[in-house]
Amino acid sequence: LPSTLLCLWAGHYGLIVGALWCAAWSWRERHPLRAGVVTGLMAVKPHLAILMPLLLLRRGAWRAAGVAALTVAILVG
Repeated sequence: LPSTLLCLWAGHYGLIVGALWCAAWSWRERHPLRAGVVTGLMAVKPHLAILMPLLLLRRGAWRAAGVAALTVAILVG
């Protein structure tokens, strides 16, 4: 796809963030710890660092939101 070639050519990391987003939502119910880790890894994008925990809390995924916060704290530290 042209957008994929553009991401690869220009060095954007939209493909990685998209893959993390899909993984977080597919693992949210079955594997909340994994979902939290990949959600925390998306914190490199500030708007996703605010949006994703709010969505997880809205869905009632407390464990995933806690693990995401812990992952962000580890990355910052």
